[in-house]
Amino acid sequence: MEAPQKLQRRAQRRSKRTRICIGVVAIIIVILPNAITCALLLSESTRLMNPVTILLPLYTYPTKNAWEPLFNAIDQNPSTNITVIVNVDSGPGGEASPGSPYVSAVRRLNAAQNVNTIGYVRTNYSSRDIDLVIRDVATYSRWSDLDGTLAVSGIFFDETPHDLQQLQEPSYLADTNRAVENSAGIRDPKLVIHNPDTIPSARLSPPGTDVTVIFENSFDAFQNSEAALEALPGSRSSYSIMVHSVPSGKNLGKLLRTMSQGAEYLFLTSADEGFYEHFSGSWDRFVSIMGS
Repeated sequence: MEAPQKLQRRAQRRSKRTRICIGVVAIIIVILPNAITCALLLSESTRLMNPVTILLPLYTYPTKNAWEPLFNAIDQNPSTNITVIVNVDSGPGGEASPGSPYVSAVRRLNAAQNVNTIGYVRTNYSSRDIDLVIRDVATYSRWSDLDGTLAVSGIFFDETPHDLQQLQEPSYLADTNRAVENSAGIRDPKLVIHNPDTIPSARLSPPGTDVTVIFENSFDAFQNSEAALEALPGSRSSYSIMVHSVPSGKNLGKLLRTMSQGAEYLFLTSADEGFYEHFSGSWDRFVSIMGS
């Protein structure tokens, strides 16, 4: 029989080894998930060499916590430029004020240094009465009269014509653009964005347009449209690309690098319906890569 002291030392060594093993396992449990996350980001984060801006259509009512994913992204990515399209009711709504939930939410957006808030206006491919369009622009302009912290920085004109044949009046788009430029209540940079819903004709270039959405469609459609998009003559700083229905597990870094070669203003989502009415599971990864 071994001496008690020798048995005690052996037991102490076994106990020490057990504690070390438990400690190693605990460290692995803590580190492994973070390591997997970092590996995932590194595997997909093809660094975006071109300047980029998130263009976010935010078409959901600001109920409690509804906009929190956006506010969290703004706080966590202070150097990432974000342009937020606010849409109260297919435009600014019929009232002078957008209502207290919007007042609080827009004020919070405008407090961020890296955010531009712009208003949504529908044109119905230039068939909507231009007086109604200009009235919507004026309503957004008057938000600054209600409260200086509510001022928008531009207008997003949705459903604009994609070629000259669609124009109901030759000066329609130039006149709506001019309404933004002349609105004292719309603060700089008075950004004017047109969204024709499809690849526009290169001949359609209304004066005063800062950005045109040259693509707004699914991931599959984007893959089939890359050659046509590359053929457009404008600079990437004047274009936006918006892609929805991005497959789960897709390398977002690689996709965003491709998108950023043709456009500065980008948006993508894995959602295949209600694209602009909620934040999809790809939102955090998208924002993280845009800030890389």
